[in-house]
Amino acid sequence: MKPTRRRFFLTSTLTLCLLWGSTPSATAQADGTFLEFSTGDRIVFLGDSITHGGHYVASFENALWCLMPEKGLTFFNAGVSGDVAANALERLDAEVIAQKPDVVTILLGMNDAGYRAFDEELLANYQRDMTAIVKRLSEETESELVLLSPTYFDQRQEANGGADERGYNDTLIRYGDACRTLAQEFNCRFVDLNKPLMQATERLRAQDENATLIPDAIHPGEAGGLVMAHAMLTRLVDPGLQQPLKLQASGKSASSGQGEFRLHALSPAWDTGTCSEIAADLKWAECWNPYSLQTSFLPRGRWKVWLGDAEPVVIEEPQDANFILPASLIERAGRIQALVDRRRRTVWTDIRDEVWQVKGSGTPTSRKERYAKIHTQTLKLAWVKIHALDKQIAALLEQPLVIPYRIERLDD
Repeated sequence: MKPTRRRFFLTSTLTLCLLWGSTPSATAQADGTFLEFSTGDRIVFLGDSITHGGHYVASFENALWCLMPEKGLTFFNAGVSGDVAANALERLDAEVIAQKPDVVTILLGMNDAGYRAFDEELLANYQRDMTAIVKRLSEETESELVLLSPTYFDQRQEANGGADERGYNDTLIRYGDACRTLAQEFNCRFVDLNKPLMQATERLRAQDENATLIPDAIHPGEAGGLVMAHAMLTRLVDPGLQQPLKLQASGKSASSGQGEFRLHALSPAWDTGTCSEIAADLKWAECWNPYSLQTSFLPRGRWKVWLGDAEPVVIEEPQDANFILPASLIERAGRIQALVDRRRRTVWTDIRDEVWQVKGSGTPTSRKERYAKIHTQTLKLAWVKIHALDKQIAALLEQPLVIPYRIERLDD
């Protein structure tokens, strides 16, 4: 269902209005570097059911598609429900190395800790198998590796109080520390997902004590995926990718002006209340919308601005201006979001569920053989459907929208 204009206005009024010549507060790795994407790069997401379901994957993909549609990036979800690091290691050849990735993100650990009190042996198993995964990928691919900490376990969502899982999130934090250490050892990138989810949950509960981003305690929903993607983008993607749009005053006395912007993509429009609230809380649109509307260079005074078909806005101070988005941009954002989510659901049901059925049957050797065959033989029709969706998304991103604007200085 297409989002209403009112709802999108509430979440994205600032989408085209911030920067004022500065950049968002997002920071990169400790050395100040971001991922550098080349045309045609392939990003693979290795993980368990949190990746299998794909909420954070879809939000991350959406942001990259909109920020750099000209790159033609491709994405491969390699998540399988219930996986621990040992299971992912079995699938590494067929689902990661064979995909010829340029970037690999690895999210494992939620299941590895066993949903019980901290166990040194389980942590040792996780460290052993994660080390094997990272070592092989470092030696057998040229990809950038991004290790993701286990996500937040929301104890309050356990139906019976979760007696066996009390303190489980503290255990997951220890797994995240091990993951961070591994990243340092192999010179990989690391993103903490546990703390951002915990903090966002606390902010939501300050307004509604029953709010959650993780309804079943384990799997972040759509809004939780947004928090995860935001944390990843903040650490990995240069916010300077935004393209500044400048309002030009062109009258003889610089008291008026008009022109147009040609825009190719816009950050997503969410049609659920929690996603809208989280998007506003994270300032997602300000950080990851590909465009920024700069007005601070205008002389001080009162200005009236018409932006596309949106209602005109009177601004008192250019550096503090907010704008309502034109309906054409809202519609574009909704269409992109709908296609990305449709792709997520298709990958989930037609690809990942099929791969999941291989797990637990036969021997490790026979499973490796089946993983190799399932992509080259069994899943051909599913990939035809997904590639068709990719083409639809790419075609929509390539179509520029022409947004006219007009500005007029008001008499004092």
